[in-house]
Amino acid sequence: MNQIKSAGAGLLDSLLLIREINSIFNLIPQYLIIKYLNDHPDQDRFYARLKSDLSGKYDYGNIADYLKEKGIFIKETIKEAKREYSRLKYQDFFS
Repeated sequence: MNQIKSAGAGLLDSLLLIREINSIFNLIPQYLIIKYLNDHPDQDRFYARLKSDLSGKYDYGNIADYLKEKGIFIKETIKEAKREYSRLKYQDFFS
């Protein structure tokens, strides 16, 4: 019976570890875009203006279209950030 509990605990620990690793990898694009916008003030201003323009365009009536248009900029910026920061280690984001 203890072996069953032990096996179950091991599985749970593994699932929790996978979940934690997955959440870390989901944060990487967020760190990339934050670093990129901090390092490129012109793009940061463009992004701020884009969000303002889109909120006026959609007047919060159609959040899906707002997010879709904003998402285009974010995806392109993340691609550019990945190219620019391809040699960085995760520690470089916290220095």
